[in-house]
Amino acid sequence: VKVCYRSIKKLSGRHPVVLITEENLKDYVQLPQIIMDKYAAGIISKTHFSDILRFYLLKEHGGIWMDITNFLTAQIDTFVPVDSTFYSYKHITEYNNVSQGLWTSYFNASGKGNIIPSYLYDSLVSYWSRTDKLEDYLLLDFIFKLGYDNIPAMKEIVDSIPLREIGTMRKIMNRKWNGEEWKRYFIQAPFQKLSYKKYINKTTKKGEKTHYAYMVENY
Repeated sequence: VKVCYRSIKKLSGRHPVVLITEENLKDYVQLPQIIMDKYAAGIISKTHFSDILRFYLLKEHGGIWMDITNFLTAQIDTFVPVDSTFYSYKHITEYNNVSQGLWTSYFNASGKGNIIPSYLYDSLVSYWSRTDKLEDYLLLDFIFKLGYDNIPAMKEIVDSIPLREIGTMRKIMNRKWNGEEWKRYFIQAPFQKLSYKKYINKTTKKGEKTHYAYMVENY
């Protein structure tokens, strides 16, 4: 996580980086009390609360939301079009999931008041205001899909986003470090979505330096 945060600060370019935490949350957001109460009670998990949070921020302020587990390998302005009203990392997917690679939850950018974060935020607040039950872990993706299928302006925006390759560096983190392999994955995509949930090691079982160890030492 610390390595990813350093990469974001290094490659953010003209964009100021603000780390949202439990401690400074109220400095940036004013969510409905029912949402805050359900979060405090554990009814809304941290994962699903962050979905509400990210689209509140984009709706109210505009800007870029990145999960802290994104490892940037290129300047943000080299892949986020400066003239776009909304951007999500649309990619070639290897999974048969809800989004089909048309969007991601972990990297989004938009102008203030854009229809997509506004729709997603309002829908999530409406959902959690009416129920205490999470119907599906991928709730956000299902809501996004509903909007994409039924709101022509939303579909038009998403369809206009260029398709890119998705980074898969997470697959090699525990492998023995190899310069050529590292370079191949490093230039594969402008950022790599990693995970704090997967156990990674600095050495292989034979005591050799891993790709993860190289990342920590150099980034």
